[in-house]
Amino acid sequence: SKGTAIPGVKKCLDAYDPSHSEKVNAGKMAKLQRKDLDEYAVFLNFTQEYRKGVKDPELANRELIGRRIVKVLQFLINKATCAECNREYCHTVSQTDPLRCFKC
Repeated sequence: SKGTAIPGVKKCLDAYDPSHSEKVNAGKMAKLQRKDLDEYAVFLNFTQEYRKGVKDPELANRELIGRRIVKVLQFLINKATCAECNREYCHTVSQTDPLRCFKC
């Protein structure tokens, strides 16, 4: 229903603390249940194969998927500078090109 959080997504977001290092955050993610990490991976559209139920080798265990989730969260939260126009911007989940801002 509208406004209802996906439990695994909420747990992953709750575990992430931007004031901690990537290593600490990845360790916290690895302690979550695999089903929660899987729900978040699907939410972030990691791979087409993952959505079809075929596990990506890069996401074979909780440590690997935890690291990948942390990298995506850092990518979404941290500001970047556009390679084309030098404007500072933040990414969105649907953005596919990490090198350009929405204006380029």
